[in-house]
Amino acid sequence: MYKIHTAQITQYGPPAIVVTTSFKNAGGYFKGESFVIFPAPHPEHKFEAIRFEQKKFEGVSIELDDGFVLDELLRQARIDIGLHIEKYYSNKAFLISVGELKTNEVDSSLFVHRQVRGDAAFLAEIFNKTECDELVSILDPILDLKRISKRVID
Repeated sequence: MYKIHTAQITQYGPPAIVVTTSFKNAGGYFKGESFVIFPAPHPEHKFEAIRFEQKKFEGVSIELDDGFVLDELLRQARIDIGLHIEKYYSNKAFLISVGELKTNEVDSSLFVHRQVRGDAAFLAEIFNKTECDELVSILDPILDLKRISKRVID
């Protein structure tokens, strides 16, 4: 299972992209991945993988499932985004989006649009690093899409 989110870092620039995955490994333990892609003018990324050392939570009211894994990874990604904002924008508060950092869930059409615009180099890196079969299956055809060509109409 995977989810895609965006987070507006600055008031006017492109958003950061967060991809989270959740799946069970061959031993039946939950694993998850977080791919956080930060936009220009400070492009960077942070890719992390987590593994739970138990197959379920005993004695607590929360179930260890895909939803929990995805939620935990999104929470950690929000911390990473906050640290990125602090590192690059703390002295430029006028650029930072107003209010609490919000993430918006989006679908894979975001990747299609970025790929045809020639603005999705990060997708190949995610494709090569993820262990989530479902994410691989949606990225594979998207990576084959060709860039659109543009011309000025006089």
